[in-house]
Amino acid sequence: MQLAFDKYQACGNDFIIVDGSNLLQGIESQQIQACCNRYFGIGADGFIVLTQLEDEVLKMDYFNADGHPGSFCGNGARAAFRYAQSQHWVKHSAVLHAADGLHRAQYTTETDCIAISMQPVQRILKTDLGYELNTGSPHLIVFVENIHQYEVFDKGLQIRNSPKYLNEGINVNFVSHTNGDIFVRTYERGVEAETLSCGTGVTASALAVMHKNSATLQTHRIQVNTRGGTLYVSAQKTNEGYDAIELSGPAKWVFSGFINL
Repeated sequence: MQLAFDKYQACGNDFIIVDGSNLLQGIESQQIQACCNRYFGIGADGFIVLTQLEDEVLKMDYFNADGHPGSFCGNGARAAFRYAQSQHWVKHSAVLHAADGLHRAQYTTETDCIAISMQPVQRILKTDLGYELNTGSPHLIVFVENIHQYEVFDKGLQIRNSPKYLNEGINVNFVSHTNGDIFVRTYERGVEAETLSCGTGVTASALAVMHKNSATLQTHRIQVNTRGGTLYVSAQKTNEGYDAIELSGPAKWVFSGFINL
């Protein structure tokens, strides 16, 4: 089978995106893994099958680079919206059906950025290592110093494969928060390596910072820096947790092509 694809990146988090209507015979996990391989395939952190359900309504099936179905991917959703724009399926907004429910995507011409709404977060659990929460994918937030010299791969691999997290897996985010500046580096499950950014991880990290610092403002907007670029997270504090959560930032086309599977 010859597969037409487009490759997009969102703050260095890169994805292979294909039109779901072209996959009449489906695609197998080993084929997705082969496509995502950076040495023998196209190379990507994740694989997205995007289908237009109706005008400005999309369905996103997300797969990890290891070929297994993944949970929600924030950067992937923003990249998928950009792909949908290129296909003239959407203009400035859309509803996206994803693994964790419905999301709304919005494009802002002035900033050339795409914002994606996130599900409410009602549970932030303090642990011996940091904070656990789910922003569409499960995340552990670990606050560290000297983040640019921190051994993210080694420490992330150790935590992700510890007895507590081995079966279900977890994304491990190492966060530096000094003088209002936030920098996040993520060891991502399914990729089993550090990625240049992670949308749900950035969102989880920003919420953990809000929670940890017990800010008194009801509405928050935080700039989060990653190795791949800058993202913004806004949220509204409620009695139960956080609502009106939104992740925004850039997403760009990289190249298009065909691959024989």
